[in-house]
Amino acid sequence: SAQNAYQDANTAAQAEISSLRRQLAAEQARSDARVREEGERCAAMLRQEHAEVQAQIHAARAAADDALGTLSLERDRSERALREGLVYDLCERNGGDAIRSESVLATARRYGVDEAHARDVADTARHGLRQVAASWGLEARQHERLLEWAALLHEAGLSISHSGYHKHSEYILRNSDIQGFSQTEQTLVAVLVRLHRGKLAKSAFERVPPGWIVAVRRLALLLRLAYLLNRSRKPGVVPDFVLEATGDSLRLRMPTGWLEGNPLTRADLEREAGQLKAAGYRLSFE
Repeated sequence: SAQNAYQDANTAAQAEISSLRRQLAAEQARSDARVREEGERCAAMLRQEHAEVQAQIHAARAAADDALGTLSLERDRSERALREGLVYDLCERNGGDAIRSESVLATARRYGVDEAHARDVADTARHGLRQVAASWGLEARQHERLLEWAALLHEAGLSISHSGYHKHSEYILRNSDIQGFSQTEQTLVAVLVRLHRGKLAKSAFERVPPGWIVAVRRLALLLRLAYLLNRSRKPGVVPDFVLEATGDSLRLRMPTGWLEGNPLTRADLEREAGQLKAAGYRLSFE
């Protein structure tokens, strides 16, 4: 009858569907197995290649050590500089400036730094740097960054004590985890902060890489000058000035009558000239 025929057709269709499902499940299982097998094969190849590369590296190091004998301090420094250079380069390609700038601002705020005043000092320091960069060999972008970061953080130590706060600032920066900074960069900023006032102590340079000593000394002089010119802490008080550098000498020229109208700043500059003279530098101003 028609009803029986319909039931037979329906049963056949269900059986075919079940068969297709089994076939699809079996094909999926075979596909998954092939993927796992291929993945395991690739992983094994990568492990083998990694092992071979590591073996080559160890062999090369052993050969170098045999050829050179005991590693010298200079080679240690070179390797460390290379590693930091690679990290710095990678950081630059991945927005390192933004990361470090945010880290500096976060550190400044953590220690209650007067941000507006710190920015005034940074602006003054940059203005001076751009005038003497060519004659003092401070034309690299990193020089300006280090000077700016030190200016923004130079008062971090006030959160501990006003007395000798520049030393407290140095301690904070040497021992803080500042994201994005290499060890050398953090050391350089800490030294600049230490030297923004007081004596140009030789002990401050003990951890400075030899190739950075001259640059750090000159950047420190610019930071000290910016700090003195902003002594009143009044925004916009520092006028446009001319700064010239020749060897170990700095010549500052302020607008006519400005020093006469700011006698305390003039007195600070006179004391600064005496301190710099003791350290082998000459500061003149008019």
